[in-house]
Amino acid sequence: MIANAILRFLLTPIRFIFFIPEMVTTLILGLIFGIPPIGFVYVIIMTIIWLPFYGFIFGTSWLYKKVPVLGFPLALIGIPIVIIINTFLQLMPNPDKKDKYNKATICDSFPFSMPSQLVGQVITD
Repeated sequence: MIANAILRFLLTPIRFIFFIPEMVTTLILGLIFGIPPIGFVYVIIMTIIWLPFYGFIFGTSWLYKKVPVLGFPLALIGIPIVIIINTFLQLMPNPDKKDKYNKATICDSFPFSMPSQLVGQVITD
């Protein structure tokens, strides 16, 4: 609980700071998405980049739940990495808003980011 509270406390000012750069990157890359092959390649590249992020977040959340003794070291390692992941998520536009919201929810709920712990929080079709 404390790790999640610290993470949310740190993410709030970071999201505020990166609000204007987020708008600029969304505008520039949004115009580039108008070219169909580039948008398709971008989505594939972002999916490949996100796979290790999912592995890290879900793996550390699983360890946090299964081995409570490792909670403090995992929080020390995980919180800065999740902040970097969240900043990357914020700056990179995503054509699918639900996908971006789900990724932000996974970052916000660290170290409780196991898929079974996110029931009712992520958006499904």
